[in-house]
Amino acid sequence: DIGCGTGLLTIALARNGAAHVHAIDIDQAAVKNTLTNAFRNGVAERVTGAAQDLYPGVPEERYDLIVASLYQTPVDPMEQVTTHRPLDYWGRNLLDHLIKMLPEALADDGTAYVMQLSIIGQKRTAELLDRLGYQARGVDFAFFEFSDLFTSKSEQIVRVEAHSDAYHLTFWQTDVMVAYLLEITRKRKESPNT
Repeated sequence: DIGCGTGLLTIALARNGAAHVHAIDIDQAAVKNTLTNAFRNGVAERVTGAAQDLYPGVPEERYDLIVASLYQTPVDPMEQVTTHRPLDYWGRNLLDHLIKMLPEALADDGTAYVMQLSIIGQKRTAELLDRLGYQARGVDFAFFEFSDLFTSKSEQIVRVEAHSDAYHLTFWQTDVMVAYLLEITRKRKESPNT
């Protein structure tokens, strides 16, 4: 569970039969919350966690299932940044890095479920997955109103949308993005007889 937050997905996986779930988040408090919530839900013996930055991380093993909800917010490179995250004009840095890690992190017959926001576009995701031998299909979606964070980045979001397939919607005077749940699997090799 990459970007575990409070551990909702970690606990759901453990309660639904996963033999072991490893939760990671760059925020130590999030990992502590996840481990505490795993204990409270009776699955602590099947859950481990680590405060870990996705960038220098090298997977210790290959996983049958990866779930990820990553930070995806376009940032104006001229803006003064007071965060540990690198400037990310397109809002795609973490997602693209995760996709590039899949060959090392995901078992050959494994599946990754990754949340992607409409404000960063789909085309680059599809191209990157295809280049690495993966395919994705949307299995669910939901609408999310811009929080204060996204409202504060709205000018940069509009710039990204002007130069890519990224988009958001406006209902009345409310800005809304679409969050897609992507199911990512390795492309099946065609047999020579087909």
